Amino acid sequence: MYINISDRMSIYLNQTVTWSAKSGQDKYNKITYSDSSISARKEGRRRMVRNLQGEEVVSETTIYTQSAIGAEDKIDGELVIRVNDWIDFNGSVVGYEVYI
Repeated sequence: MYINISDRMSIYLNQTVTWSAKSGQDKYNKITYSDSSISARKEGRRRMVRNLQGEEVVSETTIYTQSAIGAEDKIDGELVIRVNDWIDFNGSVVGYEVYI
């Protein structure tokens, strides 16, 4: 029996995190967010990653999810540093690797 990568990833995502997606800006140009709970896998792993400005910064946590996290979003109150796509053998995005 064949289980596709997306279904395998769903089994692996056995935790829940709070995703604060950027929803706009208020009248003072401060970013506003909308919160939702999503399935994810959260792993404490320190590593150097490049942020959107190309600077090397330290990421303390890696999060795996099937939700399309944005670069200016937050997870569990922490600002997202970088997001990488997970691609299956057919070239389709099946998930995301998020560094915070």
